Amino acid sequence: MRRQPELLERGIWTYPYFCCRRKRWLLSYTVRVPPHPLQSTPRTSRFISFDVDVSALDINQCDLADGESVTSDSAQHVNTFRGSHKCHETTTCSFTPGRGWVRGGYVCRCRAGFYASRGNPTFDGTNVEGKYRGRCGWSCWALAEKVTAFVDAGVLQEGCMLPGALRC
Repeated sequence: MRRQPELLERGIWTYPYFCCRRKRWLLSYTVRVPPHPLQSTPRTSRFISFDVDVSALDINQCDLADGESVTSDSAQHVNTFRGSHKCHETTTCSFTPGRGWVRGGYVCRCRAGFYASRGNPTFDGTNVEGKYRGRCGWSCWALAEKVTAFVDAGVLQEGCMLPGALRC
């Protein structure tokens, strides 16, 4: 383990934190200022610290595409968190820039061959992230399951749709 003075010589970054007074997400960097060479015994330690506002940066949590690297595609996108989305395997993650420093800056879209039970084939990433804590995943159903559901609900009879959809 490194000694504390060694860490202070090269500086320390904080984890992102929310500053209530400023209503901003910040990172802070602190480094010890070495004593002046002519000063024989330093009486006090001196430090420099500065804050970096990261509120306007977008966090991209979607998977990397084949052949894509983690290097940022924009000065405003943070790609360090790529692959940390909570989309279900029946959906794909689609990054939504412009949301700022938030978890869930993406939408999950139903993959081809799947559908959403509520009609809209997208799920907002912020909601998905919130529900994930309770392990209630948002997923899509396979089209074969939809046909089975229609049969179970009595919508299909002998291969035909009932009134209101398509008549035999």
